[in-house]
Amino acid sequence: MIKRMIPLVTMLVLLSSCTLLQDIQEAAPYPDGRAALAPNFTVITWNVAKGNESSDEEVTEVLKTLSDSHTSAVIALQEATGKMLDLPGRGAHFARSFRWWWGDTDSGVALIAPVAPLTARPITVKKRELGFATPKMGLAAVYPLSGSDGTPHRILMITLHGLNFEISARGLAAQMAAIREVVSAFRGPAVVCGDFNTWSTRRIAVVTEALPGFTEAPVQGGRPGTSRLVALIGGNSKLAIDRIFYRGLHLEGPATAVPTTLSDHVPVMARFTLP
Repeated sequence: MIKRMIPLVTMLVLLSSCTLLQDIQEAAPYPDGRAALAPNFTVITWNVAKGNESSDEEVTEVLKTLSDSHTSAVIALQEATGKMLDLPGRGAHFARSFRWWWGDTDSGVALIAPVAPLTARPITVKKRELGFATPKMGLAAVYPLSGSDGTPHRILMITLHGLNFEISARGLAAQMAAIREVVSAFRGPAVVCGDFNTWSTRRIAVVTEALPGFTEAPVQGGRPGTSRLVALIGGNSKLAIDRIFYRGLHLEGPATAVPTTLSDHVPVMARFTLP
C-alpha cells in the first residue's frame, strides 16, 4: 500500500513546488508597419505541454512553420514558456502563471500576433489545482481588425488553460465566470480558445453556458482527450479538451487538428472572416 502511494505523494509535492507569478508581460516585440489584423485570419490554439520529452526548440520550430504558413494567424498557447514566443514577424504577450522552484523557466499562456494588441490583461482566479498546487490562467487581448472595405474594427481574443484536477468543476467555473465578464463587456467579434479540460459533460456545460452567443468550431482530425491520471477521477478520454469558440465572425469551413507527436495535445486551427 505504501509503495503504491509513493507516485501520488511525489506528484503532489511536485505540483506544489512552484512560485506564483500571475502577471503579464510583452515577451516579444511587435513588428512595425502593420496596423491591423486582416479581415481573413486564422486562429491557432495549442497546449504545448511536452509530455513526450520534446524540447522548447522542437516546439518552436513547429510554431515557426505554422507561423510561416499562416501569416495572418493569431497563435494562442497554453503551458508555454518564454523561450518559444519570439517568432519572426510577430510579437507576443505572455501571462506568466508560475515558475518551478528548481528552475528558471516560467509557465503560462500566450497570444502571439503580427500586430500589437490595443489592450491586454491576464485572467486569474484564486483557485488552484487540487486546491493548493499550480494555478492556471487566461489571457485576453483586444486587437485592431480591418474590415474588407478598410473600415477599422476591434476583435477580442481570449485563451485559457482550464483548471483540471477537480471533481466539482468549481475552479473551471470560476475561470469561465471571469471570462464571461470580459466577453459580456466587449461589443464586437470575439474568439475564446484553449485547453478547457472539458473531460466530462458537466465541464463542457460549464464552458458553453458561460459563452452565450458563441458557437464552437467543429474540428476535423483527431484531438487527444484527457490524461490517464484524470481518467482515474472520472475523466472521459473520448471528449475533446482543446476547443475554439467564436462570435460575430464567419467560420470558413471546419477547424483542423494538426498531427504532431511533440505534445500531449495537437494544434487546432480555424479560419475566420469578418462579415
